Amino acid sequence: MIVGIIARYNENKRRYQVSSPLTDCLIQYHAFPLLIYPDTDLKAIVKLCDALIISGGDDIHPKYYDENIHESMTLEDEKIDALDFLCLEHFLKAQKPILGICRGIQVIGVYFGCKLCNISNHQNTQHVLLLHPHSLFHAISAQTGSYHHQALASVPKGFLLSAKTQENHIEAIEKKDVFAVQWHPELEENDSVIPLFLQYTANKKIKQKQNG
Repeated sequence: MIVGIIARYNENKRRYQVSSPLTDCLIQYHAFPLLIYPDTDLKAIVKLCDALIISGGDDIHPKYYDENIHESMTLEDEKIDALDFLCLEHFLKAQKPILGICRGIQVIGVYFGCKLCNISNHQNTQHVLLLHPHSLFHAISAQTGSYHHQALASVPKGFLLSAKTQENHIEAIEKKDVFAVQWHPELEENDSVIPLFLQYTANKKIKQKQNG
């Protein structure tokens, strides 16, 4: 199984990079991570990949949801903003599974017309998740870490609210082939999110072969 991961740009070191815990996790479950860079042939990438992960990173430029830059923001490189949205569009059209992680859930929410809101006293904490019984992730651990200072202000139209905090912050959303979590599952011990997503992808691939 090949999973595309969108690279992040480290301006200080002038290099593209990706989270090693995330790639390690994929390899552990026998998935091959394929890094996606700006100006690559996305049509060819989509054909190669079985799924897409939009990983964590810095903040989305607020122009994408009609807001102004806030002093708390650390903005991602503009090419990466554009690449995230373009990759999401291509994989949606191809009807291939997509997983958003941290920044990734915000990219998906903004793409589908949502705004982001700033939240306080949430970064670098542990909190309990309230899980929807019909979510793909309904049986995961109910406690997770938090690394973000922004969250979706609303649930995108057509999505299920898969998980929220006791304070009603949105922590996970999903609809057919699209899943997203606000935390970093690759940093959690005994994570179930990534293996469940990979199993979903494998099952879809098997069904397509049977019907093809």
